[in-house]
Amino acid sequence: MPTVPRSTGNDSSPAFQPKPKWSRKKRFTIIALALLAGLAVFAIGDGAGRSGVRRDAETTATAAANAAVPQQVAAAVQPQRDALDRSEADLKTRDSAVTRRETAVGQAETTMTGREQTADQRDADLTRRETAVVPKEAAAAKSSFGDGVWQVGQDIYPGTYRTSGGTDCYWERMSNLSGDSNSILANDIVTGPTVVTILSSDAGFTSKDCGTWTKTG
Repeated sequence: MPTVPRSTGNDSSPAFQPKPKWSRKKRFTIIALALLAGLAVFAIGDGAGRSGVRRDAETTATAAANAAVPQQVAAAVQPQRDALDRSEADLKTRDSAVTRRETAVGQAETTMTGREQTADQRDADLTRRETAVVPKEAAAAKSSFGDGVWQVGQDIYPGTYRTSGGTDCYWERMSNLSGDSNSILANDIVTGPTVVTILSSDAGFTSKDCGTWTKTG
């Protein structure tokens, strides 16, 4: 150990004052405190570094998780989207089918309307023809007759009639329809074709076994 100069007694200079001596125990205590302080500083720095790393890792994980959310949501709703697309496609198909059916029904209705109009027109034409035929048929009926007693003007028209005749054809013009022999204006029994003129003043005409009389004038 170094020697400390001794004082002469009269020397009061500070240079000659002896330095205090530290005990070994105190030195060890100071060194231990210094080591503990260093370890504390290292631990704080390491903890801060680790905390920063953890924060960075957590930030990265959070960002990754946030980035994955849209994909997860899209994957979750995709079946619903597919089902909605199928439903929309089905609705479009049904709508097209209904439109085609409506078009077909409209065409059928148009056709039916046309047919009904045609039928109505034909019915009207037939009605007019029937209306026109009735007088003609009535006129024809009055212009042609066979055996029987006929009232002139009501059953038959006056005029000239011809028949192909027959065997023992009897005809008779009458002044009235009483059947009295005094009512006979003219009569005859003929065989074969015969022509008779019925006057408008005649009351009736009788034919028996003469066939059909047809008005010729």
